[in-house]
Amino acid sequence: MPNPKILFFTRPLTPPWDEGSKNLAFEIARHSEGNFTFCLLTDRSGKLAQENWPTNQKIVFEPIFSSGKFDFQAKLVLIKKLFLLDPNKLDLIHFLFAPRPLTSQIFRWKFKNTQIKTIQTLATLNQLEKYPPKKIRQILFADLVIAQSRYTWQKLKQTAIPAKMIYPGINLNKFTSTPKDKKLLTELKIKEKDFVLLFAGEYDRLEAIDDILEAFKILKKKKATTDLKLILACRLKTKKDKKIKQKTQKIIQKNNWQNNFIFLDFAQNMVKLYNLADLNIFPVRKMAGKFDVPLVLIEAMACGKTVLVSGLPVLTEIIQDNKNGAVVPAADPTALAEKIFWLKNNPSINQALAVAGQKTAFQLFDIQKTAKQYQQIYAELLKK
Repeated sequence: MPNPKILFFTRPLTPPWDEGSKNLAFEIARHSEGNFTFCLLTDRSGKLAQENWPTNQKIVFEPIFSSGKFDFQAKLVLIKKLFLLDPNKLDLIHFLFAPRPLTSQIFRWKFKNTQIKTIQTLATLNQLEKYPPKKIRQILFADLVIAQSRYTWQKLKQTAIPAKMIYPGINLNKFTSTPKDKKLLTELKIKEKDFVLLFAGEYDRLEAIDDILEAFKILKKKKATTDLKLILACRLKTKKDKKIKQKTQKIIQKNNWQNNFIFLDFAQNMVKLYNLADLNIFPVRKMAGKFDVPLVLIEAMACGKTVLVSGLPVLTEIIQDNKNGAVVPAADPTALAEKIFWLKNNPSINQALAVAGQKTAFQLFDIQKTAKQYQQIYAELLKK
């Protein structure tokens, strides 16, 4: 089959690259070495075409969106695109978004009597687990489902859904170890000798903020906060995020902790931010609505920084305590404080864990390896 045509069915593919599913589609297309023609759904800005594309890549840009926002209007545009698809002009469609019962019914109807092959990349199963197995099989309509963690892959096997597992990848040429950026240190009022903690997450859905504050309170009693800085790098996605941030600021002001906490609603350069931290913490209670593999953890590991996570199964699949990172029980601020205290006071151990974590990132999450795995699956499906 000469140059099979593959459509990535996604939200608008356009910079900034700050969302897992569109990042994955962009990187797969950019790093694939097969004889495929990729059709990418983008906006009218032309920014996607200006990216650094290999000269041998066969890319078709379809500017169907008015902007890069994935709002209600954009979703209508995507559904319209589906209805207008000509089955004779495509060989495979790769879906990269959270499946819903209604849209899955539409997809089943559209592709019922066609030769088009379909793949769904499933970033997490946690929004579908409320359904019985039969319903899940209806929602996951594709010829093959790609799980992004072993945890989800095993769940799919139990539901008798055809599935394979491929970890998401990151660009390891971008996320690398660098010295602490002096300009950023000055901007954030951090001294070079300070021990910097970074929480790159969310205020609401992850339910980590209360435990972080309580852990800091414990560290304060240990007199371990004089040179401790804690960066809360959390985007304000919802009204509830804003309320929790305001509540957090009031608690910090009430306890006179302003010199220790830094709030960032947006980070211009995440690589510099990761490298500024001595320890990246992710002590979440929930992963509801989040990808199985939070890329903020993998990116930090690739930058040679130790990652401390809560003991949720999907997180401990990647990070093992005292081997390639640190793990504490979820909802246990005392354990969190003790682990931070231990790593802060044992820099050689912290560094050894950082090195081991970086090795894990390079072994399992190289986007070039991920692209090759998808390329093999495309070829296998198209042969059938």
